[in-house]
Amino acid sequence: MTFARFLADGDYDGETVVQACRYLVAIQSDDLPTDEMRRELADADSAVDALSADAVLLEQAALATLSMAWQGDEGPAVVKGAFDAARGKLPVIEVGIVATAVMYGLYLVITKGVRSERTVVEKRADGSTVERRAVEYFGPAGPLRAITGIVNQNQGPQQPGGPVV
Repeated sequence: MTFARFLADGDYDGETVVQACRYLVAIQSDDLPTDEMRRELADADSAVDALSADAVLLEQAALATLSMAWQGDEGPAVVKGAFDAARGKLPVIEVGIVATAVMYGLYLVITKGVRSERTVVEKRADGSTVERRAVEYFGPAGPLRAITGIVNQNQGPQQPGGPVV
């Protein structure tokens, strides 16, 4: 089943999509508190503000995050679980919390936090080989600059009365 088919079959509204993204991020980040996410997203304040101000943009970013997460090995099961949780819970009133979670979700699914990854195979004097894998992680500031640019370029008109989440 594709993510598009899952959405069509479930008939999910925008609020449920955004909440599902929030639950997905909670799963992927081991329930990282919003204030810690916000600290890591310091260079993306304008993008988070743009998401907070525009309900349509927030929903689009949430859909992008969920769609990319769906592509992983366990993606469909995790995303379905996030939607199940979103349907069964009361919505979050604070749009800033949701916007931060959605932005952090984009960071996680796009970069997985990896700056560089390399594998070194070393041949020893006795003829045996040893394989070492090195992964360097970085904060989201660099990759989020690109996302911030995209969000700011695509900032559409705000809905009357402001965002409703």
